[in-house]
Amino acid sequence: MRMFCLIVIGAVLATGQARADDAPPKPMPVLNASDTQAALARAETVGRLMYLHDRAAEHALETLVTKDRKFRKDKRVKDWITEARGDSVVVSFLDATPAVLYRVTVDAQGAVAGTPEVLAVPVALTPYEAAAAQARRAASTPQIAACAPTYKMVAIPDGASLDHWAVYLLPGTRDPRFIPLGGSFKVDVTRGQVTASRPFTYSCIQLEKGPKVAAIVTMHLLDPTPMEVHVYWGLWGRIPLFVGTSNNLMWNIDDGHITLVEDEPSTASP
Repeated sequence: MRMFCLIVIGAVLATGQARADDAPPKPMPVLNASDTQAALARAETVGRLMYLHDRAAEHALETLVTKDRKFRKDKRVKDWITEARGDSVVVSFLDATPAVLYRVTVDAQGAVAGTPEVLAVPVALTPYEAAAAQARRAASTPQIAACAPTYKMVAIPDGASLDHWAVYLLPGTRDPRFIPLGGSFKVDVTRGQVTASRPFTYSCIQLEKGPKVAAIVTMHLLDPTPMEVHVYWGLWGRIPLFVGTSNNLMWNIDDGHITLVEDEPSTASP
């Protein structure tokens, strides 16, 4: 077992303990250096996309609820989708058709840009919007071990084709003291059909933070590297995460970037 020294001055580390049922059913594969770098790059990219899309949906919904009385009473709204356009994310609210009823643009800083678009006549979906809506509908059907009464959903194209989507099911929470890492799932959707799904934990672990907590330590025994969900929750919680993985390595995730925590330098005499 490798040893690590995590030093935080004037603060403390909060620890999220993994339960026994977090252990993987079989040994995890050992990644070479190239595969490890690719896995880390993907986790950073996708985790940040998850955060930006989720933040955009939250701010768009909050804006419409607080500033548009008609939206609050509009029972036609059934779902929404998000689409990256340059540095911004466009959030489209849909009816059951589905067709677009409202559009809100959220900029790279998370602020609503301009005036929300209220469509007098519902507008047909673009190919992207149609594929995103289809992926979200498909991902809402799998049975998962829910860790929260409400869940939020983030759908992102998995590659250049609109045929393949990664849809993330993330526990909802109203308590900013906790990061609800447990119960996060990924659902793979191809042409509107669920092809695979996976949990990121096997227990409903919650990571507690507070005013005196500078970072959080948790264990992830299902993969040899941190995953996109760790990047997402680190950005969401605005706090560094130290993630121990199945190969006895420790990683630091800070502001969406993953780095390996090196061994403590030896002080022994030669």
